[in-house]
Amino acid sequence: MFYAEVENDDWIVCHGYETGVPPLPDGPYAADTYGAWIMDIYRAGGRIVFRDTQHDPRFATVERDAHAAAGIIGAVGASFVKDERLVAILAVHTAEPREWTDEKIRLVEETGERTWAAVERARTEAVLADEFRQTKILHDLGAALVTEESIQTIYEEILTAAIDITRADAGTVQMFDEKARELVVLSTRGFSRETRNYFQHVALPRAA
Repeated sequence: MFYAEVENDDWIVCHGYETGVPPLPDGPYAADTYGAWIMDIYRAGGRIVFRDTQHDPRFATVERDAHAAAGIIGAVGASFVKDERLVAILAVHTAEPREWTDEKIRLVEETGERTWAAVERARTEAVLADEFRQTKILHDLGAALVTEESIQTIYEEILTAAIDITRADAGTVQMFDEKARELVVLSTRGFSRETRNYFQHVALPRAA
């Protein structure tokens, strides 16, 4: 079984569960390899049900081979379309032919709907948590700037906040010296000494 998000014509497998067969690695899989017509069904909001991919007449030889290489012989797949765009699929598959009952098919579809809802909820919670984190950083920065008298410390506090908010590995605070027509580094973090020295003063071309 695997859950995959869809980007263009690729399945991005991000969660899977296997028993008795080698695991299906996470990552992108070109959907056309397994049958472009399958994506057409998914994009229409439909489901796929395969008893035996090796003998199903809908598959071309290369598509049968691709399924066999992935250990997919029997399969049920449910699609999730949002705003008229296919966003994810949930597929349950077996390494041997399988007769799928209506009950099993409904169970796959219900599980898929719950999985999609859980993923969406987790994403929303992550966005809210990150917004709260950024708000707190800016609040703390504002409080510090009110009482801070050292201009250099202010530059460093601003740089710290910017790096934290963007989750960057390095950053600089620069000021434009209009008279000298150059950018001057006021504070830097995460760069080598050679890089800091090189960019300490960056001359800009004068207007013609």
